[in-house]
Amino acid sequence: MLLQKLTGNPLLAGTLAALLLILPLSQIYLLFPLQLIVPLPIYLIALRQGNREGLLAAGVPVLFCLGLLGQIALPLVLTYVVMIFFPLLAAWLLRGGWRPIQVLGGGFFLSVIFLVLFLLWSAFTGNAFLDGIHSQLMVSKQEILTSMSATSQFDAKLIVEMEQNLNEAFKLFALLFPAMFLSSWFTIQVGNLLLVRYVVKRWQMPLIAEQDLSSLRIPFFLVWPLIAFGLLAFLTTGSMQRFGINLVLFLAIPYFFQGYSVVQKLFLHYKVSVFTRAIFYMMLITWTALILAVTVLGLFDTWVDFRSRLTTGADNTP
Repeated sequence: MLLQKLTGNPLLAGTLAALLLILPLSQIYLLFPLQLIVPLPIYLIALRQGNREGLLAAGVPVLFCLGLLGQIALPLVLTYVVMIFFPLLAAWLLRGGWRPIQVLGGGFFLSVIFLVLFLLWSAFTGNAFLDGIHSQLMVSKQEILTSMSATSQFDAKLIVEMEQNLNEAFKLFALLFPAMFLSSWFTIQVGNLLLVRYVVKRWQMPLIAEQDLSSLRIPFFLVWPLIAFGLLAFLTTGSMQRFGINLVLFLAIPYFFQGYSVVQKLFLHYKVSVFTRAIFYMMLITWTALILAVTVLGLFDTWVDFRSRLTTGADNTP
């Protein structure tokens, strides 16, 4: 396979990562599918040949930024570093015998620590960083409203309604930005690790310890911080409320994956067709209400244990 050959050499693997990072800058419609898998070549080279080669490959995209763009574009490089530092750590752990769930669990707890520290720092500095994000969003809002006012297609009432909607949306975005940013990062890391697991399995390379991800169960004790921070968000205001809301949002992520595992077990138990599953996956990507439903399912699975009930029911079937 071409991918197997490209990720067998640090220079080639790094060049592939660079193309995935830089190509969408000129073809914006490629941004979503390509930049999300920038960590993939780094994962594969580090898994196959070790972290020394992974680090060599990781440096290539930075050199591309310098050579092709004429300068090191700091935002692009920082985005790249944020995306690939965890794959290097994960590859080292996986080569040491860690299972995928253990690696992702470690990444999740590191993310929680970072989120707590960031929220504490933000509170002690008067939320200057998050307020700055909100101010930038307000500038963008004004530009949007000015453009709408300059045309005759929008009446004054519609513009006023649009302004109210944008105010609420941007206020919510600034409030939830820390958890949203980390949630996006963690989801990308989960996706890349699962993709790497699939690829090396297709290559028949025993680089990752086998694990049945459909049996994922979140440790029971994690439900108590979720409940505690939920109460904090509900009963307080200001920085304390921001602290509680962001932690609740981020701590709910594992329960989405647990709910997803329950759904997978249901699909297997009831022999749901591939076509129906594909429709469900497409809806899951685009429908926020379905994401919430799967997360709630995973949360209730903490107490109900739906999968064991399915197994028990199957065992009792005559």
